[in-house]
Amino acid sequence: MDRISEIINKNSDQADYDYKLKIFLVASIILFIGLALLFFILLILSRTKHQRNDTARSSVLLLVEDIFNKILFEDKSLEEIGKQIDITKHLKDKFFRSVLLNELLRLHGNFTGVYADKLVLFYREAELIKDSNKKLNSYKWHIKCKGAKELAQMGVSESFNDLRKLYINSNRVFKEELGYAIVRLDGFNGLIFLLDNSIKTDEWQQLNIISILNKSDKSKLPDFSFYLNSTNTHLTVFSIRLISYFKQASSLPVLSELLNHKSVKVRKLVIQAMVTFYAEEYVTTLLNNYADEAYEIKIEIIKALSVLGNETHKKFLLGQLKHPEFDVCYLSIISLQSIMGTKIKNLIKEEIMLSQHAISIINNNVY
Repeated sequence: MDRISEIINKNSDQADYDYKLKIFLVASIILFIGLALLFFILLILSRTKHQRNDTARSSVLLLVEDIFNKILFEDKSLEEIGKQIDITKHLKDKFFRSVLLNELLRLHGNFTGVYADKLVLFYREAELIKDSNKKLNSYKWHIKCKGAKELAQMGVSESFNDLRKLYINSNRVFKEELGYAIVRLDGFNGLIFLLDNSIKTDEWQQLNIISILNKSDKSKLPDFSFYLNSTNTHLTVFSIRLISYFKQASSLPVLSELLNHKSVKVRKLVIQAMVTFYAEEYVTTLLNNYADEAYEIKIEIIKALSVLGNETHKKFLLGQLKHPEFDVCYLSIISLQSIMGTKIKNLIKEEIMLSQHAISIINNNVY
């Protein structure tokens, strides 16, 4: 009897389990179908919204293009345009202002001189500067950066202090864009602000900033050697690049002191700067340091001799042809050719011992 009761209970438990499993599967299927329908509806709504915005943007863009044609090519003022188009009404529309500002920034990036000045004047007269300032005060950092870029592009110098405060308080991710905006807005004064705040930039960022500075007033060029002895290696590297690019040859004595800097990158850039300035007077120092230098710096010294070297360095370069590394041999041959003005085969009469790399390079004319 107990056995029968046990079997009945077991079957009852199994039935209960099967029922719950069916309920779970049905609920899962319904949930999946519901989520799929919701996703489909949201997708349709999103596409409809984008299509509606695109249609509206196309319509607004026609009016915006007409406005800029009148400003740029018909010399119409905002007041004169207002007599033909109810622009005051349109400027109250947020969407219209957004399209207008984006198109203005695009055009300003493509024009220079009097046309760019007309666009800046319209930017102020139409009070689009308020839109940029509103973005600058947003709690979202990417919108803050967008506002900063707009103000910088349109040369709103009165926003410089706000950008500086924002830069100091911003996180590392957004300092790059804010730094570009500050330099674009205030040229070398903006750069000095970044340097004084121990800017940390990679090579790409530094080259971008130099590109922006190249359009600034060179009469305000500061002395970049002031920052060469910074404990911030990023700042030292950037200063060397600035000295090289803007040809501050007067900084060479200070630069030469960095030949003993702990950073290989710094020493390498110093040698490249010396090549830029044709600083032949420092070749002896370079050769004296050669034996104890890192391989990367040895390569840089040999390359530098192709520009700074003379016949007195022939013996040193011939000696490098015994080196087991291919790059050392190859670059030594290049420098020898640059100095001697003749094919390297003519120099083998010196009867020196060559490495296999040097023999291969010479025999195959790989230089």
